[in-house]
Amino acid sequence: MPLGHIVILNGAPRSGKSSIVAEIQRTFDGVWMNLGVDVFVREVTPERYRPGMGDTSTSKCESLPPSTLRACWTTRWGPSVPSDIKAVALLPLARGTARLAWRVLLLATPLGLLAGIVDAFGWQARPPPPPFQGEEGACQGGGRPPCFDGLPDLSSLPPELVPMLLYLLAILVFLSLSLPSLFAGVWEGIRGRWRSAGVAGLSFFGPLLLVIGTETIPHAVVVMPCSVLDPNLCSRFHQLEHVVFGVIPLTLLYRAMLLRWSPRVVVQAT
Repeated sequence: MPLGHIVILNGAPRSGKSSIVAEIQRTFDGVWMNLGVDVFVREVTPERYRPGMGDTSTSKCESLPPSTLRACWTTRWGPSVPSDIKAVALLPLARGTARLAWRVLLLATPLGLLAGIVDAFGWQARPPPPPFQGEEGACQGGGRPPCFDGLPDLSSLPPELVPMLLYLLAILVFLSLSLPSLFAGVWEGIRGRWRSAGVAGLSFFGPLLLVIGTETIPHAVVVMPCSVLDPNLCSRFHQLEHVVFGVIPLTLLYRAMLLRWSPRVVVQAT
């Protein structure tokens, strides 16, 4: 069976693409099928969800599920999507990264708890380093230590610090994944869509305030009074206090706010 031919017409709206297609079907030999955008807009997409010519409003499309929303965007004219539609793509991107951020937070919380337990109960005192003797050190070129002749030796990293490093890395990823929500919230605010801006902003300012509160609230509630009563005991349980009185309750509060204002972030993430 011989292969057919495909003719792709690209141009601005109202530039005559449909007229050329009609002329090809009328005058060319063989059967020529029109699979243009006009056909899909008129016959495939429901009328109430069809974007009009020059219409940059996407409120009807944004109420659709994500899969249908992507299809709604593709009904716009040609591969060059209007800039306003590209900006709307920040919303599903922000929701996706917010779901990932929530998963990372669920991972960071037990890591922080493990780091606190290890710091409080698994710590073993190490003997202090020997005092420096003499004027010349063992470093290359001489001089008094400490000095660094190259990369640090990670093999000497205390094992009790590993959960803490993993926890800090997870928190850094958690904050990074919330950045698209900031951009989406700002864009929605510029467009005057205040509710969408608030929902997107929650996925950015929620993680930011969670991290700040984790560091400040335990100090005000537990650490400062504890330091007055028993500084040694407070120092031993310092990290555990941050997790128990900061990370865990603020994570539960953030979850409650997400369930109230953006439940898909939590429900679809789990």
